[in-house]
Amino acid sequence: MNKRHRGLQNPVQVEVIRRPTIGKLTPVQPESSAKTQPVLPRITHSSLQKVTQPALPKITDLSLPDITSPSSQKVTNTSLPRLEESPPYSRHVPLAAGRRMRVPVTPASIEALAKKERVPVRIAKGELDGKMKCRIWKRLHPKEAERFEKAYAFLEEHPQLSLNDAFGFLQSNMTLDEFSKRKARVKKKDELIVARASVSSLEIDAWFKVLMENQEELSFVLAESTLRDKIRGLSPLELELEKTGLIEKLHIVAIARHKTWEQITSRLSRDLKLTQKPSPVPRQPTQRPVGDPRPFLSHRGKTLDLFLRNGISLELPLVAAGPFDLLLGTSGNEVLVPLHALLGWNPLD
Repeated sequence: MNKRHRGLQNPVQVEVIRRPTIGKLTPVQPESSAKTQPVLPRITHSSLQKVTQPALPKITDLSLPDITSPSSQKVTNTSLPRLEESPPYSRHVPLAAGRRMRVPVTPASIEALAKKERVPVRIAKGELDGKMKCRIWKRLHPKEAERFEKAYAFLEEHPQLSLNDAFGFLQSNMTLDEFSKRKARVKKKDELIVARASVSSLEIDAWFKVLMENQEELSFVLAESTLRDKIRGLSPLELELEKTGLIEKLHIVAIARHKTWEQITSRLSRDLKLTQKPSPVPRQPTQRPVGDPRPFLSHRGKTLDLFLRNGISLELPLVAAGPFDLLLGTSGNEVLVPLHALLGWNPLD
């Protein structure tokens, strides 16, 4: 059967819907059960006057408690728990309400935490300031943490040393006695530097300046001889002479005008042993018999007995003291004695 016959057997069904006619619209009446709005009473001036306030209780006792009595001064508060003392390196103190109060960071708390955790002081301070924790720093820097662990372990055995001393000893490969001696030498050297810096050299420099400007003939006393020359230049370690040239200051025992030294030589006392074999000058200033100029400052104007390394003894009044030299004698007849040339001295006045 073809497609045409199939369409005739199954016809399409169509439903027709008719629209109703629209008439007049009638209003919808409200239901009888609908609630009507309540009628509010009218408020007038006469009705407000009838409203009365509730009566308040009368207060008869107006006396205040006696604050001067001992019983009133005692304040008891048992609602808060008692706080326990925190360790010195604690950053916070727990409060009763669960809050935490910041404790001010002090050097003692920083040092206590550094010793406990065995870390550098800066890391302990950082933790107290709320920065990196000590345990995290150890994890990030294991080699440095191992070095500090050894240093703090050494400090426990030798508490008289500092942390820097512990590191210095571990790196020096020395015995403890050798390290202690070296530490004493370094300390003495530092003290000598401070001592020299505290003494002015203006008077000594002015004396040299006058000699150079006037081109005066001088006597330079050495360990075994005396030179007769003039100064042309001056440096911290050397003198430039007109005839001799450069001469190291360590070789000089005394400097004076030629006429002044000739007058003094006739009444000098000498040690025969040192005259034949003068005492050498150590290169290290800390190993010399006299190096600190400060003890001479209180003896200005007084006569001193100086014992020099070539056996000569001088008894002259002190004019001025510099960082490296002493100026003795009287005005116009001064004698300069370097501190490195002294074996000893005594005040006579």
